[in-house]
Amino acid sequence: MAESGYQSGALEAARLTNTTLASLQDLKETLAYEVGMIKLESLSIRCDSCRDRYWAIGKQNRIELGLRPDVGEVGYSGWVVIQAVEGTLHQVRLRGFPVTYDRIWGALNSIGGSNERASEAFAGFVSETPAALFDVLDAEVRELEELLDISEAALETRADVPAPEDPS
Repeated sequence: MAESGYQSGALEAARLTNTTLASLQDLKETLAYEVGMIKLESLSIRCDSCRDRYWAIGKQNRIELGLRPDVGEVGYSGWVVIQAVEGTLHQVRLRGFPVTYDRIWGALNSIGGSNERASEAFAGFVSETPAALFDVLDAEVRELEELLDISEAALETRADVPAPEDPS
């Protein structure tokens, strides 16, 4: 390892042995990439948790609590977020970087595969590094986790309120 350049003969010696030459900058870049990939993988676990929590809430409650739009309406959908994040993580595993993230396109890709030419033409956030992609996907998952927290608390409050008694 060297901060700048190598001693004469180091390259030749490395070729003749099972040795890799690396600069401090190479090491920093490799470490940043590997840490970013580990952070991206942590999103898969969080998506699994969100999926379980999302489907544990009844459809009508998900609509009323803003976790999904009603049929025929447009709006936020926690399920679309889960599908988009998971679909994007799958694209990274298959193709690496750069990767484009768009909530709707990512969800569609996760359901029916991807058309690479179409996805390249689709407007979205283009990430060149795991760290940059993590920042975007983490914000998406964090928003859903917060909405699920609020929804679960609201449902608990409803369950704590006794049903009105029948006057008859």
